[in-house]
Amino acid sequence: MTASPLISFCITTFNRGEVIRETLECLLAQADADVEVVVVDAGTDGVCARIAAELEAHHPPLRYFHREENSGLDRDFCHAVELATGQYCWLFSDDDLIQPGAVERMRRHLADEPALVVANAAVHGPDLRRELVPAMMALDKSLTLQPGEQTELLRIAGQCLSFIGCVVIRRDVWLARDPQPYWGTMFVHVGMIFQAPLPGPARLLVQPEILIRYGVGSWRPRQFEIWMKRWPDLIWSFPALADSAKAAVVPRYPARKLKSLLLYRAKNAYDVNGFQTIVAAQVCSPLRRMAARLVAHLPRAPLRLLAILYIRLVQPQATLDLVDLASAGGRPARCLSGSLGRAP
Repeated sequence: MTASPLISFCITTFNRGEVIRETLECLLAQADADVEVVVVDAGTDGVCARIAAELEAHHPPLRYFHREENSGLDRDFCHAVELATGQYCWLFSDDDLIQPGAVERMRRHLADEPALVVANAAVHGPDLRRELVPAMMALDKSLTLQPGEQTELLRIAGQCLSFIGCVVIRRDVWLARDPQPYWGTMFVHVGMIFQAPLPGPARLLVQPEILIRYGVGSWRPRQFEIWMKRWPDLIWSFPALADSAKAAVVPRYPARKLKSLLLYRAKNAYDVNGFQTIVAAQVCSPLRRMAARLVAHLPRAPLRLLAILYIRLVQPQATLDLVDLASAGGRPARCLSGSLGRAP
């Protein structure tokens, strides 16, 4: 490995030994002389440490760091970027894969030193056998946006940016910005991108370079809080961006939609606590508030079956919701993959 690699894959993990080995092996298979893989592990079970020790013996590009304190996803990613030595940091989750040849293609996209590259991604089921979403960004061709086009960047790539693995950012750009306002949002990378205009172009790739493994993640207990409050609060916190672009990503108050509450109830993600802590603050109308409270008490099992039937008949393209609903019924699949997300 050269003294200053071009790309640093930056991964954070917490007790995820069952999935991280395949991810690391996939990345290391493409890690040549100017690529490193930085892992920040806040786990307590020691599994990731053992896996990293095995792989480090044969793969010098792997650099493993254990944190005694679990300071949260956002701070751990910031720490990974600080530890990285590459010109670019490809932020990556601990359970997803890259396509064959992705690093070589990314190298070509970085040749003119853009400030940011947003890598497209295809969403697959937990075993990667079934494609659920062919591309998170529906582009006809790759695009290059200039620093003054931040609103267009959010409008086009906002949904994709909810997944941290799509972000390839120049390390000096990241280090020049203040991450602290975004600690605890679960999307520190989005805050860092839109905190101020980028100092160079942003490139959006048409070809999916990432395989998202949907359904093996660890966010399910908090998904209602994340998508009903944290994600919209963050997206709507950027004053310089047009409201129309923000609305294209997520409504300002998504918990006002009764349909969304019914779906989250069917997924076993919305309950009385969710009503009291999130929905009551967003819903102003007494009648709507009463309806939202009622939804929190509906029996989940029949609601789940009705939701599955509705999606299959009316919204067959909502494949990710079907995975979530299957999970809510006690099947092995769990809900969200790494830092993958989507506004309701």
